[in-house]
Amino acid sequence: HTYVNLAPVEEGIILYPDLVKVKIDNESGQVIGFDSAHHAYNHRKRNLQKPTISENEARSNLSVEPIAEGRLTLIPDGGGQNETLCYEYQCEKEGTYFVYIDAKTGAETEILYVIDDVDQGQSLM
Repeated sequence: HTYVNLAPVEEGIILYPDLVKVKIDNESGQVIGFDSAHHAYNHRKRNLQKPTISENEARSNLSVEPIAEGRLTLIPDGGGQNETLCYEYQCEKEGTYFVYIDAKTGAETEILYVIDDVDQGQSLM
């Protein structure tokens, strides 16, 4: 099976709290599973803030060299009660990581390791 994560984009910002997950059968290409609970519970009109630091300033706070440009994301934190505007960077160091730098403070807020399993597809979050 292949798992596909879909996140809406508003004002150029990826909204991870509103994630929709789709499970696809590799043989038939048919959708065999669907989870939209995050979207149903979290999607709302947001007053999206502008970052206070530049993408270059955020990049300078990374401890690992990114392999792609940073992109603006909104990520859940605090048990899903709060959301943080971040720059997301894909990095490689003995595996693939996504590192999140707070777009207001420049602090590293989250690191996610990509699990790639041939039998289970790829899970990014």
